[in-house]
Amino acid sequence: SLVSVVLPATVTEIRRGVFAYSSIKNIVLPQGLKLIGDGAFIEANMLETLVLPDSIEAIGDSAFSNCTELFTLTIPDSVKSITFKDDYHFSGCGKLPLATRQRLKDLGYTGEF
Repeated sequence: SLVSVVLPATVTEIRRGVFAYSSIKNIVLPQGLKLIGDGAFIEANMLETLVLPDSIEAIGDSAFSNCTELFTLTIPDSVKSITFKDDYHFSGCGKLPLATRQRLKDLGYTGEF
């Protein structure tokens, strides 16, 4: 099973469900990435750390739902919107630090972690 990925600089979008239910643990996202699609990492419950590049503009619905081992998620100021169709976007992400949770709430998230 694949545990580490470095995406090339040509990637500008991670589409719906690409890493869903995977055992991915580490992923390096390129500068130039603009969108993380709906459910892109849903139940990727081995994922631990993710640093979003400054180029990120939007994160789709439930992109990180049930990423139970995600304890570091850096969301740059460039993120202006996150699609929250339900309250499960970050459910199961109880290891996220308080500062990250507050940043998500500032972006409109009202669900559980």
